[in-house]
Amino acid sequence: MIPHYAPLLSDEIRALPYIEAFAGGAAMFQHLSGGAPLVATVSDINRELIDLYRMVKSDADQLISKMCALEAEWMPLERDARKALYYDLRERYWQVPEGPEATALLYFLMRTGFNGIWQTCKASKGRYGTPVGLANQKVSVFDPGTVKRWQAMLSDTRLLCTGYAGLQIDQPSFIYCDPPYRDSFTSYGADFGDDAQLALIDWCRSQHHRTGSTVWLCNRDAGDGFFEDHAPDARLHRFPITYTAGRRRRTESGFSAKPATELLLTWGPEC
Repeated sequence: MIPHYAPLLSDEIRALPYIEAFAGGAAMFQHLSGGAPLVATVSDINRELIDLYRMVKSDADQLISKMCALEAEWMPLERDARKALYYDLRERYWQVPEGPEATALLYFLMRTGFNGIWQTCKASKGRYGTPVGLANQKVSVFDPGTVKRWQAMLSDTRLLCTGYAGLQIDQPSFIYCDPPYRDSFTSYGADFGDDAQLALIDWCRSQHHRTGSTVWLCNRDAGDGFFEDHAPDARLHRFPITYTAGRRRRTESGFSAKPATELLLTWGPEC
């Protein structure tokens, strides 16, 4: 979505303190930082993710060392053996208490899991439970340089494990919200139905009016007018995209993928 968002990111918006309320992969944070330290607040209710960001920020060398050991075990194996190892490591991850070992295992699973998505399952008891991916890595599983670059980007960033409603915002800021989408293929271990979507819309509106913040909220267009009806005060941007959460289906002419419309609601300056 960054190519669609970039024309809307005015210098006025970029100059504001940045707050990412549903961090996930923190792609917007990465874009705004440009690889340099960014004074920002990055928050997510998922402690597993925040613990990973905290380890990257405070102890990247230990994370890299543990990842290299796991990678050395993975790379010599054939695909079937890799898949078996993945599920052994996932089971081990579910049993390990919070800490550096668990965080390194999580990062390795995220790098080798299905299509970069986050899912939970009954056996994971709320923890990361995504199935194995293609297991076809030819050179490496991760890039230590990327971990070090993220360490630099996060050096001036405050990392919080809280829901969006727990954020204390007391000055005009740029607030970006990328919540679980309506009817999403991805499951995050917590329900985020329409009532939760409505509560988030109300929160975005209130932050704009209370603090003068510029607030962006993204989601998907289900074609039912949900966001038009419940956020008539926001500017509504539509972007045609293709969803790739699942493996693409091969057809005679190549691959088929699911076209969709991404929505961006904005409260703040004209874009």
